[in-house]
Amino acid sequence: MDFEITFTDVTLLESNGEFNGVSEIMQKPIKIAGKIISNPPSKDWNIKSTITIMHSLGFCAFVCDFKSDGSIIITSHYPSAKDIYIVDARCLSAWANAYGWKTPEPTQSVIDSWREFWNMQWETHIIDSSYLSKIMGDRDKNNSPVEQDD
Repeated sequence: MDFEITFTDVTLLESNGEFNGVSEIMQKPIKIAGKIISNPPSKDWNIKSTITIMHSLGFCAFVCDFKSDGSIIITSHYPSAKDIYIVDARCLSAWANAYGWKTPEPTQSVIDSWREFWNMQWETHIIDSSYLSKIMGDRDKNNSPVEQDD
């Protein structure tokens, strides 16, 4: 599926959203006119950004925390439609995996706000969720076909 993605954060824009580029920028001290004006940043960083995704079925927005370990935490979701088959999370996950990030993981409150949708995204491996893993068990066992006795 074709889609376009934009960010509100300058660091993500500057690096074209690539994890390695973001990491490099975040670990450099700030220089102005050749002089360092800040201490070297911590290797542990977090960037909060609003992401807008435009796809053939509409547009949606996510607010996410991008972390130094490559994880993306979805803290808000503004869906393109109230339909569990929308492609919003699929687009975000495809982009994340293509640009060096880990599979996105929504917070518990985001999941609880639309449980049916997020369950389906988790069961089909579109998103990860330690919260859903805890309450639903191993998703691979949940999705495996029932074995038949011969």
